[in-house]
Amino acid sequence: MTDEQKKEVDVLGEKYGKDELGAFYDKKTGKIYMNAATMTGSREDIIGTLANELPHLVDHKKRREFDQRRQDISTEYEEDARRQFADYNPEYTDEEIDREAFQEKMDQHDFSKGNDL
Repeated sequence: MTDEQKKEVDVLGEKYGKDELGAFYDKKTGKIYMNAATMTGSREDIIGTLANELPHLVDHKKRREFDQRRQDISTEYEEDARRQFADYNPEYTDEEIDREAFQEKMDQHDFSKGNDL
């Protein structure tokens, strides 16, 4: 990401750079962005992250204000999705092989240009 793309964002009064976040929903673009640098690449990680971010997209579409309660709900969805994934797919839960393959694949990419956030 460029310095411009790493600008601080305000999340419930806390300042973060977009590169610090594991994932986020961007109201301006209507897209969910997942930060490959902070993820393990496991199926559980991807499913949990989407379970957390999708409610933000839905909240925005339904014009709900973002607050701590909405974040807590998203976190509950993520935790529930991770539990269910582990219960139904114990053989895929946070496998070291997944993490290594994901990091290897990510290391092959040049993310210096990032996206146009």
